[in-house]
Amino acid sequence: MPAALPKLPPGDDVVFRRLFDEENGCHLLVSLLNAILAYPAGRRIKTLSLLRSQVSGPLADDKEVILDIRAQAEDGSLFHVEVQVASHPCYSERILFYWAGMYAGQLEAGQGYGDLHAVVSVHILFFTLLKDPRQAAYHHVFRARADQDDAVLSPHLELHTVEMTKFPDLREGLDGEKWLYWLKHGHEMTEQEVERLGVPEILEAERKLAMISQDRQICDSA
Repeated sequence: MPAALPKLPPGDDVVFRRLFDEENGCHLLVSLLNAILAYPAGRRIKTLSLLRSQVSGPLADDKEVILDIRAQAEDGSLFHVEVQVASHPCYSERILFYWAGMYAGQLEAGQGYGDLHAVVSVHILFFTLLKDPRQAAYHHVFRARADQDDAVLSPHLELHTVEMTKFPDLREGLDGEKWLYWLKHGHEMTEQEVERLGVPEILEAERKLAMISQDRQICDSA
């Protein structure tokens, strides 16, 4: 009988997709996004439906964009969650390109601009994107905002970057901090340590991670 394999890092993009590739409301993904986005009560996500991960569109190498997780909320809002372990050239431009592909891809023939919904893009990065020392926060939110008076052109553009290199490793505090701590350190934690975080969905994700980690095909690709 083969020996048990060690747990895989939940922040690995292949593992992340398997963890949050859910049916029936995507409750783990809902918990993660509500924790990171910290919307007020009236805006919190209730359910999500997964969408296909390919976004068509010509790239420099004529390939489709394959996103980690795409989902749609009950009000029509679209969410994209991307995890990146290694730095990529021009990643800021890549963020905009991914967002633009999802936003433009909503309309079909005969639909008008009034049929467009907000696209919220969340990028969990295991490298430093914003290198200016004045940009020390680990979580930045970008919107279409005017320089003069902070007027928002449209609420449909919402980009989140979460730089794990700046995350202060808080395992106690808000649920968003607990989720990020687990994404960063889950492969090093015991189930008892995860349970002490006090978030049932993280404990469920931990047990799912333990099962995923025994899939040797995933281990070879992670």
